[in-house]
Amino acid sequence: MCICTKLRPHIYLPNDYIIYKDDIGEEMYFIIEGVVNILSPDNNSILKRLTKGDYVGELALLTENRRICSVVAFTHCLMSVLSKSDFDKILESFPEIRTILNQEGS
Repeated sequence: MCICTKLRPHIYLPNDYIIYKDDIGEEMYFIIEGVVNILSPDNNSILKRLTKGDYVGELALLTENRRICSVVAFTHCLMSVLSKSDFDKILESFPEIRTILNQEGS
């Protein structure tokens, strides 16, 4: 299975919410262009800024927990989006990816 065939492009404008805290994780996002902010759980501060080449949203897909933080576009963003169902199929074919993502999330 090739991940490239499963990615869908999506555009976000500055201040668009990409992920809402407490939502059930159904997608993960790869940043192709732009900058996003990961907000604190109370949405009052920026915990981290992600840029081209980074990804976000994988932990909720791995753990099946609700999102712990909101993610907001800081600039115009082009993202590639991977659904949970496609993510699960990929992990079945490549279990080493699950191990790597679990280690990064710890």
